[in-house]
Amino acid sequence: MAYSPGLAPPKDHVSGEADFAPRHHSFISAETIMKLQTLFLLAAAAVPVWASAAASGWEAVLFYDVYRMDGYRPESERIIGGTCKGTAPGGRCNFIEFIKNIDSMNLYAKATEDGAVEKITRLNEQSIPGDLDRNDPDPAQAAKIGEWEGRPNFDDPGARYKNYDGSYWPLKLVGTDAKLKHADVLVKLGEVVEAAKPYADKAGQGDNLVTRINRVLDQIILARTAENHGNLIREINEHKTLGLPVHNAAIGEPKIVAQPKTITDAQGDTYDSLDSERLFQDIQNHPGANDKKKGKIMTAMVKFVLKEGYFSDTKFSETPKSSGKTHQDTITGVQAVSSKVKSMCPK
Repeated sequence: MAYSPGLAPPKDHVSGEADFAPRHHSFISAETIMKLQTLFLLAAAAVPVWASAAASGWEAVLFYDVYRMDGYRPESERIIGGTCKGTAPGGRCNFIEFIKNIDSMNLYAKATEDGAVEKITRLNEQSIPGDLDRNDPDPAQAAKIGEWEGRPNFDDPGARYKNYDGSYWPLKLVGTDAKLKHADVLVKLGEVVEAAKPYADKAGQGDNLVTRINRVLDQIILARTAENHGNLIREINEHKTLGLPVHNAAIGEPKIVAQPKTITDAQGDTYDSLDSERLFQDIQNHPGANDKKKGKIMTAMVKFVLKEGYFSDTKFSETPKSSGKTHQDTITGVQAVSSKVKSMCPK
C-alpha cells in the first residue's frame, strides 16, 4: 500500500450503495428490505478488526516515531523504548535497534562448540535494505519490515523464520505491565505524543513529527479497514451456524455467496469490500426460497453482523485472521490516537 502524504482513512462508502430498487413481495415489503439493506451496509462499514501484516509494519513505524518524539522530553520523563541504547545521536536507538529491543520473539541459536548458547533477534541483518535510513526511515520502506526475508530456520534449513510480525514486549515499549492490552498501549502512545509535543516544538521538530505520525496512523487504519472487509466476506460465507452455509443447505442450488466489490479511496488506494447490494439481490431472486425464507435470511445476515458473531462472539477473536469483539478495542485505540494527533497537527 503506497505511502501517500495526507492520506485519510477510507471514507464512509455507505451512501449511494443502497439505491437499488427492491422487488415487492407479499411477505416482506420493499420498505423492510430497504431497512435491512441499510442496516447491513452500516454494520459492514463499522466492523472492528485485529492486526494485519500491513498494519503491523506501519505500527512498527508508529512505535519508533513516538520513541523519537519521546526523546525530546527530559530523560526522567521518557517511557518509550525503556533502556534501549544504540548508535543514533545521543546514544539513542535507530529503527532497527529499537525493533530488536521491543520484539518479543527473540531466537536462541544452537549451542556453539564451547557449549554456549547465543541469543539473537529474529531480524535478519542481511535482508534489511541497504538504503534504509535507520535514524530517520522512510515510513513506507520501514513498514515493509514484515516482508523482509527472515533468518534460516535452525531446524529446517529450507525454511525461514518471520522477520517481524508486530509482536512486542509492552514493558519494553511503554514501560508498563506485560498484560497491558494492545489498545491500551496505543492510547498510551497518544498520551506520550501529547506530552512530548512542547519539547519537540522547542527543538523545531514538533510539527514535523506529529504530521508524520498522523500519516502513519492513517495508513494503519486503512490497512485494518482492508482486512476488515475481507474477513467479513469470509465469515459470512464460511461460518457454519451464523453465516450462509446453514441457509444454503435449506434452499438448495444455486448457493448464495457473498462477493467482493472494489472500493477506491480518495488517494487511489483500493481494497475489497462486501458487495451487500449484490448479496441482497441474490437473496431476493433465489428461486428456491419463498418470501418468508428470503426475509429470514436477510434478517439473519443483519443479525450476524450487529448482534452475533462479528461483534460479540469471542470465538471470532481467537483466530488471528478473524475479526471479533476482542479486537474491537484495537481499532478503537488507533482511532483515539489518530484523533488526538490530528488535533496537534499544524493547520
